[in-house]
Amino acid sequence: MKFFFFDILLSFTLAVFFTDPRIVLLYFGFKAIGLFYLKYLFQGSDSKVIKIYNVVFLIFMSYLGLTHFVNINDPLVDYFFHNDQIVFYEDALRIGSLKWNQIIDGSIFNLRYSEYPLFSLFIGLLYKFGSFIIITDFLLFFKMSIVLLASLIPAMIASISNLLNIKYKTSSFIIFSLFSYILIQSVVFTRDLPVAFFYTLLTYLILVPRTKIRMIKILIVIIIITGLRIEQGLFSILFLLIYLISQHHANKYFRYFMILITMLAAIYFRAYDFVIDIFFEASDVFYNLTSTNATNQNSLYLKLAALPFPFNFIFAFFYTVIMPFPLFTWVKEDITLLLSITTPFYWIFILSISISSLFLKQKKNTILYSLFITCLLFIMLSNYIEPTVRRSFSVYPILFLHYLSVKNNFSSKFKKTNFYLCLIFIVSINLLAYTYIVNK
Repeated sequence: MKFFFFDILLSFTLAVFFTDPRIVLLYFGFKAIGLFYLKYLFQGSDSKVIKIYNVVFLIFMSYLGLTHFVNINDPLVDYFFHNDQIVFYEDALRIGSLKWNQIIDGSIFNLRYSEYPLFSLFIGLLYKFGSFIIITDFLLFFKMSIVLLASLIPAMIASISNLLNIKYKTSSFIIFSLFSYILIQSVVFTRDLPVAFFYTLLTYLILVPRTKIRMIKILIVIIIITGLRIEQGLFSILFLLIYLISQHHANKYFRYFMILITMLAAIYFRAYDFVIDIFFEASDVFYNLTSTNATNQNSLYLKLAALPFPFNFIFAFFYTVIMPFPLFTWVKEDITLLLSITTPFYWIFILSISISSLFLKQKKNTILYSLFITCLLFIMLSNYIEPTVRRSFSVYPILFLHYLSVKNNFSSKFKKTNFYLCLIFIVSINLLAYTYIVNK
């Protein structure tokens, strides 16, 4: 009941700020969809999970109201955090204005949206629905749908933890929601957050003990991820392989058989050539973009990125983990980005604990362990192509789940020492960056 009171207060506040009473109905409509999803479509949900969802939904909607009110005057010109939002907003208006019998051809089968065909269909349908209920601020409406998906991610991880008998505190999920990249991505109208949502759902389908037509659901989710961002969809096939191998873990020969079949199929369909071409073409495009437009030719970043393999790989990994970097530049840019400067301190600690667990001789959840290693590989490859957390944060919920499963294997003293070392590391590297910029 206490959450209902806060929901009433926040929804009416948003309606007053944006002078649209429909926001109250939209607020409770999105809230109800999330509750229905958790209670009736998702195993492992209990009162703690619902509480996490309620609190996170309030936090993200409040942050949405703040950032949208402060940063957006004209949605075709203004944006928060990333200007891709303008591109997708224009796409939504363009696709949504088509007739119903044209919308599939104008989105999924339109070469213009070949990189994100399913997302183009989704945003076009959102515009259609918004027009039907006579929305005045379409961008705010679009962002509210992203907030819904973002709010479900921590609740989904909590539900998976229940299914795996992982003990956790509700506060740990609130901290995760506040100090992870999900907060800032939850209020940006792009495909990045939906990808993170479906990666979390894919992890659930792999780890849930019992579910009907599991394989069909997994394949559908992989297709959806591919339709949102093709390279991440291709990488999600590794998740499918992990699941298939885990189903016959008692037979060690089956693992080798599955790997052999996958390799032969990849060779036959020239999958390696396709993936490698995408990887290196994208890497060249983004490196040239960074070196010509976004970064000074003599920058510290370009010098480190030019290091020989594997040092450039390792650098790209740590560079995005400690983003935003340098911290002081973000604080100066926009006060609404203030919370984001905590993310490097948070994630470097999470990763340090998880990576340390790999060296412990203790019984591990084999599937979750494999997913964790796969996610680390994904972050390295993704960040080597483009050093931005937007592309790699989609697997961060899985990293957090792994952290929850191993953190109790360490003493409080070890975790405290680890935290202080991470703190010193982040502060030191930012001071070095500051010194470099000042002396330049």
